Amino acid sequence: MPSPEPRDPRNGSAVDEPPQLLARRLRRAQQRLAARPRQQICAALAETAASWLNDNSPWFARAAPAIAAAAGFSPTMVRHALPAMIAPLGGAALQALAVEADVKLDSDRPRVTLQILPSNVPGLAAIATALSLICRSATLLKPGRRDCVFTRLWVESLAAIDADLAACVAVAYWPGGDRDREDAALVEADLVIASGGDDAIAALRPRGRGRFAAYGSRLSIAAIAAECRQSSHALRAAARGVALDVAVWDQRGCLSPRLCFVEGDLESARAVAAAIGEGLRDLGEHLPPGTMSTEEILAVRRFRDAAEWADPTGGRMSDFFFADDLGAGSVVVDAGAPPQPAPTHRCLRVIPVASIESMLCVLEPLRGALEGVGLAAAGRFGELAAQLRAFGIPLVAAAGELQRPPLDWRHGGRSRIAPWTEEN
Repeated sequence: MPSPEPRDPRNGSAVDEPPQLLARRLRRAQQRLAARPRQQICAALAETAASWLNDNSPWFARAAPAIAAAAGFSPTMVRHALPAMIAPLGGAALQALAVEADVKLDSDRPRVTLQILPSNVPGLAAIATALSLICRSATLLKPGRRDCVFTRLWVESLAAIDADLAACVAVAYWPGGDRDREDAALVEADLVIASGGDDAIAALRPRGRGRFAAYGSRLSIAAIAAECRQSSHALRAAARGVALDVAVWDQRGCLSPRLCFVEGDLESARAVAAAIGEGLRDLGEHLPPGTMSTEEILAVRRFRDAAEWADPTGGRMSDFFFADDLGAGSVVVDAGAPPQPAPTHRCLRVIPVASIESMLCVLEPLRGALEGVGLAAAGRFGELAAQLRAFGIPLVAAAGELQRPPLDWRHGGRSRIAPWTEEN
């Protein structure tokens, strides 16, 4: 009779093998990965993605309720948003990135990569795994506290398609503050890719022996051009797109807008804010919000209280559009400066600007932290998108599509495979 799986007495979950043992096993497995044709690697990853996305996927059926419970999202949100985290692996962009990796990588490629994933949204392990494997680097995934469910199931599903490839991926979770396990993983890795808060990343950076790449705190915005107010239909479509970008994953991701700039005067901003508020209220029924921590509840209450008690004589406006459910939508019109990003959980600060060009001037202090723009611009989309990209914003998408980025978008302003192919 096999020995029972060791359990963590603190929470009853399975205890992972020590990170150093996992990393050494990955180093041995990577020798086989280095010889695999890239077409085989990409095909196995695409087939794994398809096994999650088909209508009767057993993986998705197992994951959705468990992720909702572990991460605090509504089951409806998980079913709506998780496919967008997996679908990019089935497209041509993965093959193109693999070709780029083959051209750029040399014999000094990282054989073992430690990827420390954030806990804000689930599903990040799918692309993280794929990027490392197409760069012929075995990977040790350290999921965030609320994303262990998906990460483990993803590796299990890869093993069902290609056991040899899955041998190059391992999962190890340790809680914050467990320096022994963390340091053991850091010193075994040739490359560490850390995502999360800036302070946490700064604490990790000096403790590894290999290269280090970081993805810290980032901010996304929405922008609505003047022509979107030319008809009620156009206004409603633009507002609904922004509302969807805000609502997906309850605004926890780096691509979740927390500021919305409206090209026009204060009355224009009020009209747009009202329409976004209506869109968020509707989404509260179709994509209900998840649970909130005490800290998150207090942040939303403070945001609402500040709007309700604003003093117009001090240059702050008090126009606001609140859903009855605290987590289902809080939209505030603010003509004051400088713009402060709203908190998460479907909160949005709407700001009137004379033009998109003047918006960029307002955003100058935040320039290095901007990740994405959900843009509603009708016929001027191409022109304005070019300006925003030239300003240094990596991802410009149509409003409503910001949370469905392509695989090859330049996250943090760099190629998705830059951590493996460039000196950090």
